[in-house]
Amino acid sequence: MVLRAVGDSHDAAHALGYRVVLIRYAAVLFGGALAGLAGAYMSLAYTPLWAQDLTAGRGWVAVALVTFSAWRPGGCSRGRGFSGR
Repeated sequence: MVLRAVGDSHDAAHALGYRVVLIRYAAVLFGGALAGLAGAYMSLAYTPLWAQDLTAGRGWVAVALVTFSAWRPGGCSRGRGFSGR
């Protein structure tokens, strides 16, 4: 909830006493760490050898899925069945 409050209205979150800049940096670092873990998984476990076009457009499917779900986790979980992934 705090992250959403900072993203929706940073002035209101700041008025409530949240450290907006710190929360934003933490969110970006967490997202980067998850992206790094996903890349490591793709290159080490999912495909144990290097291959050309390793991701094969999987990132675009994820972007479309998140947009389709209107950035809500429940909608993303339901929409996952439509994409086949």
